[in-house]
Amino acid sequence: MSLKISKDAFNLWKLMKQKGGTFDNNNLKALLQKTVSKKLKDELIENGLMIMVTNKPRQIFEAPELPGDKNIEVLESAKKQPRASKKPSTSSKSITGKGIIMSFSEIMEQVSKYCQPYFDRIETIMNELIDLKKKISNFSSNQTHIKTINNHPDNFYKKLKLVYDRLNQGGIFGGEVPIPEIWKEINLSLPEMDWESFKNMLFSLEDDRIIDLHIANDPKLVKYPEKGIDISNRGLIYYISLRN
Repeated sequence: MSLKISKDAFNLWKLMKQKGGTFDNNNLKALLQKTVSKKLKDELIENGLMIMVTNKPRQIFEAPELPGDKNIEVLESAKKQPRASKKPSTSSKSITGKGIIMSFSEIMEQVSKYCQPYFDRIETIMNELIDLKKKISNFSSNQTHIKTINNHPDNFYKKLKLVYDRLNQGGIFGGEVPIPEIWKEINLSLPEMDWESFKNMLFSLEDDRIIDLHIANDPKLVKYPEKGIDISNRGLIYYISLRN
């Protein structure tokens, strides 16, 4: 039995078979080097040379093998091309790659059966992304709120005093607690505060005469000289004491 199809239809089917896989409308256009009309696609579908794999979210097609009992007759004149119906009928027959005759509704049922799990997975992923976006947004808002509160001098001083008193318990540091020890504790309790903000808060409290910052008399003798605050013309600020 001969399938009479247009030259463009034959060329498109042949190119699809050569490349293999599935194609959307942009892929078909790239293969044929021109826009593939609905009429041309319907012609291939009606002759069993193209199958619509899915229609959502976009149309995807593939080209089945030519059944063994069929051959193709290419019509040279466009006028001789069979007219394609505007809408596939559920009672029309299409030929699969194995030569099994199926109705259009049966084909779409098979498509839905095999593709639905992928659509469901995509929907699940999209919902997960939406939830993740909300969590990130809420986390960012909370961190901004926390940072605003903790960076207030009064609130920072309360944290600083708790850390200072714990480290200097029993007067172990003689009232002058090393800044690296203070920073290590503050960084654990206020992870959103960076080093620069920490230093600025210390200088602000010193200006308000709430704390005193002391230099190391001999920077070479301290445990962590690189973790102090080196100020030109002042020296290595390394200790903190609280004013009563």
